[in-house]
This record gives sequence, C-alpha cells and structure tokens, in this order.
Amino acid sequence: MRFERMQLAGYEIQEVLGQGGFATVYRARQLAVGREVALKVDSRVLDSPRDRQRFLREVTAAGQLSGHPHVVPVYDAGVFGDNRPYMVLELCPGGSLGDRLHHKGPLSVKEARDIGVGIADAVAAAHTAGVLHRDIKPGNILINRYGGVALADFGLAAMPDRTGNCRSPGRR
Repeated sequence: MRFERMQLAGYEIQEVLGQGGFATVYRARQLAVGREVALKVDSRVLDSPRDRQRFLREVTAAGQLSGHPHVVPVYDAGVFGDNRPYMVLELCPGGSLGDRLHHKGPLSVKEARDIGVGIADAVAAAHTAGVLHRDIKPGNILINRYGGVALADFGLAAMPDRTGNCRSPGRR
C-alpha cells in the first residue's frame, strides 16, 4: 500500500493499516501519552455544511459510546487544512472479525455467542443513546489488543432529532 506522507500535530504517523472506498486508516503514535492509535482519514473533502454535519454526527455518535467496552473509543477528531476529516481511535491490532473469519474460518459456538452478546450489548447501549449504527457487519467489528470485540465505524449512524425522527447522513 502506498504511504501518503502526512503530518498531524501531536502524532507520529507510521504506516497504512487499511484502505477502503472512503477512508485510509494509519497506525500512528500519540506522542503526548505514548500510545499507538488508529488514525482514520476520510478521503472525501468536507465541501459543504451537510458534509461537515455528517462528519460531526459520526464523531458525536461514536464519542457518546466511547466508554462502552464493546465500542471502539474515539480519542480525538478534526479536519486537516485541505478539509479532509480525521478521527483518532483505539488501535485494534487483531483486525476485523471479517479478517479473522477469512483467515481462520468459522467461529466456534462459544466464540460466536460471546461476540454476539458483546455486540448486542453495544447496540443496546447505542439505541439507549439514540444512535442507530446501520452498518453492522464483520468488517466493522474489530478485535482489540486484549482479544475483545468492539463495534466501529459509525459513519452511517442515524440519531433522532428533537421530534424523535431519525436524522441520517445518507451516503455521499
């Protein structure tokens, strides 16, 4: 994978971990606290107020749930000078559940149950906070450094407005 040389104050960007249709994820070191993190940089530019609102919705949805043991914590977020948004997340070195299934095959009944219970708890917490994830799949379930699973990527999340109707960002 091509490593785009970029800089973010307070972080040492080390390598590309993955690249998708809308974002690139880098391994980085958060210098102030000496921890490795995942830096997710959106490839799309926030050209309009709608784009900025969508990004803020994702950050807010994920941030509200950051303390949950089965949600990937958000440590920081912002926008680069070229209007590309970024989020700093917990580094989950175990990759995704999708990767694990691809490389090792089906889960045991116990593993499937444990993962299902953890993710169901995360979804229940999200719903209690008024957040609908809308993109739960093995690729959005990450395995943290302790072997636990955590739900990631709230990019398609919907949150209710003051009237109780869900606002969703839709795909761009």
